[in-house]
Amino acid sequence: MFFAAGRQARPGPGPDHADAPVGGPDILSLMRRNIEEPLSVGALAAGLGLGRKTLERECQQLYGMAPRRLFRAIRLRAIRRILEDTALPVEEIAARGGYRNASAMTRAFRAEFGLAPSRSRRAIAAPVGSVHAATRRPSASK
Repeated sequence: MFFAAGRQARPGPGPDHADAPVGGPDILSLMRRNIEEPLSVGALAAGLGLGRKTLERECQQLYGMAPRRLFRAIRLRAIRRILEDTALPVEEIAARGGYRNASAMTRAFRAEFGLAPSRSRRAIAAPVGSVHAATRRPSASK
């Protein structure tokens, strides 16, 4: 188990994380606090008092992915929540998710969830089983 200098081991948020390294909850917390201004892997490691390799190892062990990929997934899930909960323009949502432009965010969103943000929002707006939801056709432009 990993122990940073001066830190004690503590259980994670649930039984599945009881043997998780100490950094798990801290990693997620730091990433979530910096969604609008994403940190580099080096800055994340420094903010946690870890070496870069230690952060990479912990992310792989805890979440099965590299820190950069984990941070991207957290940002895109936050973007999806904003899409679901607001009528903000995609450009504003992209900025809130730490993307410099809507195109980059749209490409990342599509890669993560299999559809564009605008289609995701329409799918949320149309109740399952509604005529509108049942008659929508996939976009021809990919």
